[in-house]
Amino acid sequence: MAVSPVGRSVTRSIARDEVVLERRLAGGSATGPASQLDENSLAFAIPSDASTPPTRIGDHVALYAPSEVVASSTRTSGPASRIADRAVVIAVSEEAITVGVVIAEASAVAKALLSASVIIALAD
Repeated sequence: MAVSPVGRSVTRSIARDEVVLERRLAGGSATGPASQLDENSLAFAIPSDASTPPTRIGDHVALYAPSEVVASSTRTSGPASRIADRAVVIAVSEEAITVGVVIAEASAVAKALLSASVIIALAD
């Protein structure tokens, strides 16, 4: 349990009456967007353009890439594959949307970014 969460931000939504644990709070040695990541997340800057939906810090988004870019035995066939289910927006600029993804999704996101083929979709 956190000593005093007053004045600190949570890295993920919390429920009413939920015990606030230290690992769910931003802060410590991390600052800026990195303070919004938990210990099982990595951040990626996804280039944005006119087709990128408007996002705000804290929004959840899904990331898609062409299936041929991230083809594997676990991904479904079709024109696009979901490469991140609930990425969290941690920073927004005119050039990019920075999102935190779980480590298990990081490899597919990196591969898609190297091919310049990532699409952002708002999620709930």
